[in-house]
Amino acid sequence: MRLAKRIDPDKQILWSITLLLVMFWLVDFIVRQLPAPLPTQWTRGVVDQLYLSCSPDALWHRPWTIVTYTLLHNSGLHLLLNLLLLWLFGEMLLRLSGWRQFVWSYLGGAVVGGGAFVLFTTLLRTGGVLLLGLPLVGASASVIALVGYMVGAAPREEIPLPLIGSLRVWQVGLFVFLLLLLAYGGYNVGGLIAHLAGVLWGCGLGLYQRRRQRTTRQQAILQDAQTARYRQLLEKVQQSGYQSLSDEERKQLIDHNNQWLDSSDHN
Repeated sequence: MRLAKRIDPDKQILWSITLLLVMFWLVDFIVRQLPAPLPTQWTRGVVDQLYLSCSPDALWHRPWTIVTYTLLHNSGLHLLLNLLLLWLFGEMLLRLSGWRQFVWSYLGGAVVGGGAFVLFTTLLRTGGVLLLGLPLVGASASVIALVGYMVGAAPREEIPLPLIGSLRVWQVGLFVFLLLLLAYGGYNVGGLIAHLAGVLWGCGLGLYQRRRQRTTRQQAILQDAQTARYRQLLEKVQQSGYQSLSDEERKQLIDHNNQWLDSSDHN
């Protein structure tokens, strides 16, 4: 309880994901160092039930794998890079848009990335393209969705980086995207597809949120202008009487009163 109170509420979700991913990787790493047949039993009993196969039939029989594949990682470096992006962009997203948008981005990135992985690898195989048939593991599609969200929602937001200084979100996002192309473009087409789908999902959510916030600000500015104009008209009425208003000003006063009455009725 004391530890929970010390942690920033906005960061609790980041710590929870971090501990979950690290725990799974440590258990998997330790079990694989044990003598046979424990590693084989672990793989068949646990790992095979969590990773996402490129086969639609396997997904049909294990639908939970559309999310659980994010718990597994190929290596410690794979996990470390995902945690770096999780904290770098996840913390910004939580501060900018809150935990609901974070959950939509993170889980949505996993589902969309996994679904795209199964769909497009199946289509490519049907078209005669030779693929390695590697399963999908890792939280990369989820964390890359956080990157995409920030690029869409706040591309000019600055990120302080040690030894480099401050870079804008879109610059860091472009660098991450280029690294993905270099890392996955050569041999792991399925992994690249999952990453691209996660980026597009997050970017779409970010653009939607940005447009929504812009509309809200515009409505607030318009409301403030209408309220200021209403007060001017009331002051004119108090000073010179209702007859001093022009036809246009009377219409504005009546329209504002009607809007106020309508909003009161709804409340």
